[in-house]
Amino acid sequence: MESIVLPVTGMSCAACAGSVESITGSLQGVEKSSVNYANQTLSISYDEEVVDMPEIQKAVQSIGYDLIVDTENADEKQQEVKDNYYKELKHKTIFASVLTVPVVLIGMFFMNIPY
Repeated sequence: MESIVLPVTGMSCAACAGSVESITGSLQGVEKSSVNYANQTLSISYDEEVVDMPEIQKAVQSIGYDLIVDTENADEKQQEVKDNYYKELKHKTIFASVLTVPVVLIGMFFMNIPY
Protein backbone atom coordinates (compact mmCIF):
# COMPACT_ATOMS: atom_id res chain seq x y z
CA MET A 1 0.00 0.00 0.00
CA GLU A 2 1.14 3.49 -0.83
CA SER A 3 -0.23 6.64 0.78
CA ILE A 4 0.12 10.01 -0.91
CA VAL A 5 -1.32 13.52 -0.64
CA LEU A 6 -2.04 15.25 -3.95
CA PRO A 7 -3.35 18.75 -4.74
CA VAL A 8 -6.72 18.88 -6.51
CA THR A 9 -7.61 21.72 -8.88
CA GLY A 10 -11.03 22.92 -9.95
CA MET A 11 -12.97 22.36 -6.73
CA SER A 12 -15.28 25.22 -5.80
CA CYS A 13 -17.52 23.77 -3.07
CA ALA A 14 -17.83 20.98 -0.52
CA ALA A 15 -19.96 18.95 -2.93
CA CYS A 16 -17.04 18.99 -5.36
CA ALA A 17 -14.83 17.54 -2.65
CA GLY A 18 -17.43 14.86 -2.00
CA SER A 19 -17.51 13.96 -5.69
CA VAL A 20 -13.73 13.60 -5.86
CA GLU A 21 -13.72 11.52 -2.68
CA SER A 22 -16.46 9.19 -3.90
CA ILE A 23 -14.99 8.66 -7.39
CA THR A 24 -11.53 7.87 -6.03
CA GLY A 25 -12.93 5.73 -3.22
CA SER A 26 -14.87 3.61 -5.71
CA LEU A 27 -11.78 2.65 -7.70
CA GLN A 28 -10.63 -0.92 -7.30
CA GLY A 29 -7.44 -1.06 -5.26
CA VAL A 30 -8.09 2.13 -3.30
CA GLU A 31 -8.21 1.43 0.42
CA LYS A 32 -8.86 4.94 1.75
CA SER A 33 -9.64 8.25 0.09
CA SER A 34 -10.34 11.57 1.78
CA VAL A 35 -10.50 15.10 0.41
CA ASN A 36 -9.71 18.22 2.41
CA TYR A 37 -11.64 21.03 0.73
CA ALA A 38 -9.91 23.78 2.72
CA ASN A 39 -6.45 22.67 1.55
CA GLN A 40 -7.70 21.41 -1.83
CA THR A 41 -5.87 18.10 -1.33
CA LEU A 42 -6.64 14.42 -1.78
CA SER A 43 -5.18 11.91 0.68
CA ILE A 44 -5.28 8.46 -0.84
CA SER A 45 -4.03 4.99 0.15
CA TYR A 46 -3.96 2.54 -2.74
CA ASP A 47 -2.43 -0.73 -3.89
CA GLU A 48 0.11 0.00 -6.63
CA GLU A 49 -0.35 -3.45 -8.18
CA VAL A 50 -4.09 -2.93 -8.75
CA VAL A 51 -4.41 0.76 -9.62
CA ASP A 52 -1.81 3.28 -10.74
CA MET A 53 -1.62 7.06 -10.52
CA PRO A 54 -2.59 7.82 -14.16
CA GLU A 55 -5.73 5.74 -13.66
CA ILE A 56 -6.64 7.70 -10.51
CA GLN A 57 -5.96 10.98 -12.31
CA LYS A 58 -8.10 9.91 -15.27
CA ALA A 59 -10.99 9.07 -12.93
CA VAL A 60 -10.79 12.50 -11.28
CA GLN A 61 -10.55 14.22 -14.67
CA SER A 62 -13.66 12.36 -15.83
CA ILE A 63 -15.76 14.32 -13.32
CA GLY A 64 -14.23 17.70 -14.21
CA TYR A 65 -11.35 18.17 -11.77
CA ASP A 66 -7.64 17.48 -11.97
CA LEU A 67 -4.83 16.15 -9.80
CA ILE A 68 -1.33 17.56 -9.74
CA VAL A 69 0.75 14.39 -9.65
CA ASP A 70 4.13 16.13 -9.91
CA THR A 71 5.09 15.92 -6.23
CA GLU A 72 8.30 17.92 -6.55
CA ASN A 73 6.73 21.35 -7.11
CA ALA A 74 3.03 20.62 -6.68
CA ASP A 75 2.42 23.59 -4.38
CA GLU A 76 3.85 25.98 -6.95
CA LYS A 77 1.67 24.54 -9.71
CA GLN A 78 -1.42 24.67 -7.49
CA GLN A 79 -0.69 28.31 -6.63
CA GLU A 80 -0.22 29.10 -10.33
CA VAL A 81 -3.62 27.59 -11.15
CA LYS A 82 -5.25 29.61 -8.36
CA ASP A 83 -3.55 32.81 -9.52
CA ASN A 84 -4.76 32.28 -13.10
CA TYR A 85 -8.30 31.64 -11.84
CA TYR A 86 -8.33 34.82 -9.74
CA LYS A 87 -6.87 36.84 -12.61
CA GLU A 88 -9.64 35.64 -14.92
CA LEU A 89 -12.25 36.37 -12.25
CA LYS A 90 -10.88 39.90 -11.82
CA HIS A 91 -11.14 40.56 -15.58
CA LYS A 92 -14.74 39.29 -15.64
CA THR A 93 -15.67 41.48 -12.68
CA ILE A 94 -14.18 44.59 -14.28
CA PHE A 95 -15.97 43.84 -17.56
CA ALA A 96 -19.30 43.36 -15.75
CA SER A 97 -18.79 46.61 -13.82
CA VAL A 98 -18.13 48.56 -17.02
CA LEU A 99 -21.36 47.24 -18.52
CA THR A 100 -23.34 47.94 -15.34
CA VAL A 101 -22.42 51.63 -14.97
CA PRO A 102 -24.55 52.84 -17.95
CA VAL A 103 -27.55 50.85 -16.72
CA VAL A 104 -27.28 52.41 -13.25
CA LEU A 105 -26.90 55.92 -14.69
CA ILE A 106 -29.93 55.53 -16.95
CA GLY A 107 -32.01 54.02 -14.15
CA MET A 108 -31.10 56.65 -11.55
CA PHE A 109 -30.77 59.93 -13.42
CA PHE A 110 -32.61 59.54 -16.72
CA MET A 111 -35.66 57.54 -15.62
CA ASN A 112 -38.18 60.29 -16.44
CA ILE A 113 -37.08 60.82 -20.04
CA PRO A 114 -39.82 59.71 -22.47
CA TYR A 115 -38.62 57.11 -24.92
